[in-house]
Amino acid sequence: MQPTDSAPAPPAMSTPKPLISSIRIDALDGAFIVIMALWTLALLVLAGFSLGWDMYWDAMHNQHVAYLVNEHGFVLYRDIFDPNLFGTFLFHILLSKILGYGDLPWRIFDLVWLAGLAVSTWYILRRYDWRPAWVGAVAFPWLYLNQGETQSFQRDYLVLLPISCALLLVLSGRLQGRRWLKSLLIGALFGVAASLKPQAAIGLPCVAWFGLRQDGDKRLRWIPYGRRLAFHAALAAAGFSVPLLLGLFWLAVSGSLMPFVEMVTQYWPIYTKQIFKGAIITAKPGERGQFVWQSLLELRALYGREILALPAVMALCALFDSPKHAGHLRSIAGLIAALVLMYFLQVVLVGNFHPYSWLAMVYFLLLLTSLAFMRPSLLPGTYLPALLVLSAALCLGWTSRTLSTSFHRQLVGMQPDLYTSMRAQLLADFLKGRLQPGDRVQVLDWLGGTERAMVLAGAVDATPFIQDVVLFHGVNEPYVRELRGRFLSVMSEFPPRFVIIVTDIRMVTYDPDDTDEFRSEIANLLSRSYRLALDSPGCKVFERREEFKETTGIQPRSPE
Repeated sequence: MQPTDSAPAPPAMSTPKPLISSIRIDALDGAFIVIMALWTLALLVLAGFSLGWDMYWDAMHNQHVAYLVNEHGFVLYRDIFDPNLFGTFLFHILLSKILGYGDLPWRIFDLVWLAGLAVSTWYILRRYDWRPAWVGAVAFPWLYLNQGETQSFQRDYLVLLPISCALLLVLSGRLQGRRWLKSLLIGALFGVAASLKPQAAIGLPCVAWFGLRQDGDKRLRWIPYGRRLAFHAALAAAGFSVPLLLGLFWLAVSGSLMPFVEMVTQYWPIYTKQIFKGAIITAKPGERGQFVWQSLLELRALYGREILALPAVMALCALFDSPKHAGHLRSIAGLIAALVLMYFLQVVLVGNFHPYSWLAMVYFLLLLTSLAFMRPSLLPGTYLPALLVLSAALCLGWTSRTLSTSFHRQLVGMQPDLYTSMRAQLLADFLKGRLQPGDRVQVLDWLGGTERAMVLAGAVDATPFIQDVVLFHGVNEPYVRELRGRFLSVMSEFPPRFVIIVTDIRMVTYDPDDTDEFRSEIANLLSRSYRLALDSPGCKVFERREEFKETTGIQPRSPE
């Protein structure tokens, strides 16, 4: 007789089918566990060595902004001219109050953030099997740390945790009875990501649509689908706006709102136009094509996007072809594939081909690649499970074939210092022994290491232009000419004690319309009022002549 609800079969006679997520160990699993244990151990070793790394690239700049706001009362967007959105600065300002400005506390926090992303990844993939969950939880942290300091605290990395949490929330069975709250929270998580980088919001429509399609609240079935769609879309939009409105409120309280509005309305259109023209790159006009091509080759070597895509596509096809998988598992894989496409389009449409720009796309691509490690018995007979797993393993190994420069240096007993780190320490030591109370320093640099030196030396910037890139593109635009005028006015009326100019690895823009008149005015100011105090390779420090201060009566300060 067949068991019924009223007379269930004894446990000894029941033969339940194993769940996809059940843990069953066999010989192949044993080999898998050994390999993954070794890989996890290697990841932990790499993470341990990363604690000795220094601040680098955008992390130096964002912490410099936080230092000026926290320690010297600078007003964001008024005393510090920067086109980035306020979420990144608020993040660094708050953390700097807690962690300070040393490298080690920030490296520890970076690993905590990465661990949170690994945990979220595990729970996203766990619904398929424990094997892909383990692979996914290790693969992206390994790839991220393999890139060294260049990726640390990049906005494209920071947005991954709130986006991953939004994906995990929409897949979770929690809050099914309060679907409205889930829509609000998903929107809010994407709002947090967008406050760090606006383009990160491109994945919200896919995640919100999936959430509505999976809506299991039967109490709302009587409402027409179109109205429910509009209702949940409005809730997601409302949640999305909350972090942004809170950020604007913070700007209003701190006195930064009107300068922010000016920057958005006056400078953002110029900046956007220059990006699409390809003007904000590190190459001269005749070398731009070569620069873009070389950048793409480097990105391919770093991430191997095409290589990772092979097992990802194979696993996706296997999922959709297998009758053993529930429809919602296919839907989840489809959602992840859609996010891969969205964040690929984000990079292509914006046109910034920096290595960190691909992090979101690579993260979701790795989620699909990890699905190749599902239990072979769950794959259809038309596929070769061993070939699928082998191809995925080889692809992951190929992308991990190189380790960061700093890690290589540490393995042979050397310090993990980058060239910019050594320069930052050199300049910091130089400034510490010479700065007097009230002295200001002006830097002409863009991510060449001088901003880290300013924080280490406790130096204060002389003008709002702590990065000079905004002065060297769109030179025919009236607003850029106005910015140049502001800079020269402050430099002439309130000359800083020191001027630091980086010339070698500095990221310099080359605008074909620039007549170099602005550079000539800076050179004339330096030759008239300053002397060369330090001549380091690729970097010069000029000190104001004492007789210039005495004859003019100008004090070394900046206007409030």
